[in-house]
Amino acid sequence: MCSRWVGPVGSSIQGMSAAWIVPLLLLQPAAASQGTDVRFSNGAVRLAGTLTLPDKGPTAIPPPAIVLLGGSGPAPRAGQKQYADQLNALGLATLAVDKRGSGESGGDWSTAALDDLVADALAAVRYLQSRDDVDRAHIGVWGVSQAGWVIPALLAHSSDVSFAIVVTGGGSTPKEIELYGYRRALDRAWVTAADHQRAEALLQQYFRWLGTGDGEAALRLAMNGSHDETWFQALGLERVVPSAAMRPKWAWVANYDPVPDIRRIAVPILVVLGGSDPLGPADPAARAWRSALPENETRSQVIVVPGMGHAARTGAIHSGNDPLNPDYIAAVETFVATVLQR
Repeated sequence: MCSRWVGPVGSSIQGMSAAWIVPLLLLQPAAASQGTDVRFSNGAVRLAGTLTLPDKGPTAIPPPAIVLLGGSGPAPRAGQKQYADQLNALGLATLAVDKRGSGESGGDWSTAALDDLVADALAAVRYLQSRDDVDRAHIGVWGVSQAGWVIPALLAHSSDVSFAIVVTGGGSTPKEIELYGYRRALDRAWVTAADHQRAEALLQQYFRWLGTGDGEAALRLAMNGSHDETWFQALGLERVVPSAAMRPKWAWVANYDPVPDIRRIAVPILVVLGGSDPLGPADPAARAWRSALPENETRSQVIVVPGMGHAARTGAIHSGNDPLNPDYIAAVETFVATVLQR
């Protein structure tokens, strides 16, 4: 949904508390069995995914399970494979989901409001709850980038999820992340200070209209009058402004504040942010997560990993070809072992 948040809060990785340093043998790694294509629905929207069960090993106890949610734009399940492989190796069943309008899922992500994405995620959780081969009492959600807003909204309004992992997402508002991306684009274009001010005024006008529906004619007029300006071309705003009919679906980008939903989270959550994330600064997001997460959930942790880029990749360039950051891998292992002591 957000044009620049493409895909995906307490201490740095070095500051993990002693309570988190637990023997990882509490949850023995297990190899994954062959994945199975599955289908489930959110109302009229038919969704698709791959369910992969870990090998049962010496016992036949159903494993805990986790739904994997992609980021903004089209997000087919193939992009989640590395993350799913790690979670499978830790003994979890994984359901990697094609975002609506991606892969084999129906619907259209470009017409989906935040509530629609939350309902899709809940449909995936409830699909897992319908199966006898997973532990229905231990179903989690994992999400990257844009899913960092979907997950708090889901957890705040549903008791079906028992734990969560958020990767380089949430905390900051969608509007803050969008503005960060636009301002970086202006900096890369080396526009003047005066042009920065003109661009900022237009962006504020755009977000007012996006959030309220007021001032469309004035916004279109201002955009048309700036069409040939270097700063306007650097923004690329005309490529993402929705139609008036579609605007209500996009209004959450201007209006949503995740903090009230984060305050209502009642299950353990791991948030891993990248200190070198090019799509959003980690420190403001970390502060928002830290200040809002309930203090009584001592298993929750928010980590800023120095040098980690978006989607837990090594390096500051957002590329799916880069390997996963080893500190992210270690944080997930520790969190899973802590939360799923069985």
